Amino acid sequence: MASSSLPPALTEDTGRNGNDGVASRQINTLAQPSSSSRSAVFRNPDIMEMVFNALSDHAKPAAKSQNLLHAALTSKEFLNPAMNVLWRSLTSLLPILNLIPSFEIIANERDANRPYYTTSSHIIEDDLTRVDVYSRRVRHLTLLNQSGENEHQRIASHIYFSLHELRRFRLFPALKSFTAPTLDQLLPDDLQVLLLVPSPTLSTVSLSGIDRISEVYVTTFLNQLCGLNSKSLMNLTLWGKQTTNCLLVLQKSKTLSQLSLCLNDIQDIGNLLVAVSRNAGLVQLALDCRSAKDSHSKLALKKPAIIAPPNTFVAERLERIRTIGYMQSISAIVDAIIKYAPNMVSLILEICLDDSSSPHFAALKQCLKGVKKNAASLVFLTIVNVHHPMYAFNWSTLECIDNWTSLRHLKVLIPVVGLESDESIDPLVWPFASLNSLEALTFQVDIWEQNGSKLPDTNVTVLTLPQIARCCPQLKYLRIYIPPKLLADDGVLDKMERELEDMRAAHQNPSPIFVPHGLKKLSFLGSRSSKVPKAITPNISRAVGVAEYLSLVFPNLTKVNFKAGALELDKDWTDTITTILTRFKPRPST
Repeated sequence: MASSSLPPALTEDTGRNGNDGVASRQINTLAQPSSSSRSAVFRNPDIMEMVFNALSDHAKPAAKSQNLLHAALTSKEFLNPAMNVLWRSLTSLLPILNLIPSFEIIANERDANRPYYTTSSHIIEDDLTRVDVYSRRVRHLTLLNQSGENEHQRIASHIYFSLHELRRFRLFPALKSFTAPTLDQLLPDDLQVLLLVPSPTLSTVSLSGIDRISEVYVTTFLNQLCGLNSKSLMNLTLWGKQTTNCLLVLQKSKTLSQLSLCLNDIQDIGNLLVAVSRNAGLVQLALDCRSAKDSHSKLALKKPAIIAPPNTFVAERLERIRTIGYMQSISAIVDAIIKYAPNMVSLILEICLDDSSSPHFAALKQCLKGVKKNAASLVFLTIVNVHHPMYAFNWSTLECIDNWTSLRHLKVLIPVVGLESDESIDPLVWPFASLNSLEALTFQVDIWEQNGSKLPDTNVTVLTLPQIARCCPQLKYLRIYIPPKLLADDGVLDKMERELEDMRAAHQNPSPIFVPHGLKKLSFLGSRSSKVPKAITPNISRAVGVAEYLSLVFPNLTKVNFKAGALELDKDWTDTITTILTRFKPRPST
């Protein structure tokens, strides 16, 4: 019976036509690949590299190295693929230096755990034969070992000099990425390591901790890269307290698509604009201008547009800007760039506040109006107050967001919002009165203040959700912070029950033009306070009312997430709401 289910050509014929066992041999042939096909796979270095890379992904570093070394010694076909994976990523120069015949380690009398690395004789061309064999396999170099200690701080200076003289731009001929996270911790002699790295194949460079001394070496490094006329450098990150001269060098680059930079002086905006315009393919720009707060503050107080870009400035491909800093710097930078970036898609403003921020809210408001006017394609807008939560963010600054027709995703994360004496205390209706195109909203305000006094937070509850539904008819995803104690507050839930009666009637007799709201996912965010919340155990029967309320406001709701925002609420209470919404949701009327 088993054989009858097989195709005729594969069924076994025992004794009728003299073909005993032919079919079984055919089955075995199909079930097992031939030795020639297996050999072809083993001889394919690309396939074997993927195999060795997958096998070593989850292994510990020591075990990974041993396994790859054993594989390389197994056969001639495994040698190159296994060694390529083994040498692909280095976190130190020591593996390369160990290949020099005269390389030696000298004990440190003061600290036995910190030996010196040097050579017993001068390095000559013949000493680098093995270095060339293995260094060409290196694709990623990070100047930090796995213990977090900078080993290159203990390498003798003459080694850097000899390697630079003998292998200028050729020490790592196939290097793709280079990372140096702690340049400010190096001595001047140790910074010579930057002179060994330039390669025409480099596509990603990340240098952090740039200070006054290391900036000299960083600018030399960047000059060397630009001098190679390489078209491979795409992603560049320069973090530190001194980047002014780096900006001048970047004006020679033409291939960047992503640039992350610390802007230390607000007057460097002109040089930044030139660098952006020269790199016509730049798509993403990230700027940290926190240290530019006090520099030329009088200039920052003036209208940001006084920092005029060059006549040739254009950034047609620039789509994403992310800035962090104080309002005066952020306003000046964004205002200077946005007029010449018509295809901007995403803008992230991470704003720092202090006791001198009040005069600058007007500049930020004007900046947002400029973005709304000039960036007609903007889809993502994020406004975050990242520092000093004791200072209130002026809510009227955001009123220009209303009627922003291109916005699809809006994120507002502000610890403390301050309302002026004549402003409404119903924040989710004003100024977000009409955001008809919005599809995703993240909204979190922990504390509301008016004239310096904390407002009762009862104005942001589940009763606010219908107001959001009316303001944002196209909303699909909502993440909102409602204090957990208000999610189960008896006063709020009593009012909700009264509203439910009217909503049930409207649901039974819908208007001919009624269109159910399309929200699909609702998440309750948690407070960013470090205080341990008190446990709340509300009446389980109230959960049924909340579930019905949510299903009537958002008939298409498929998922409610309480995990982040209701840690102090009883889990049975939140699970009841989720279960009712997902399993017993009423069908919309037709």
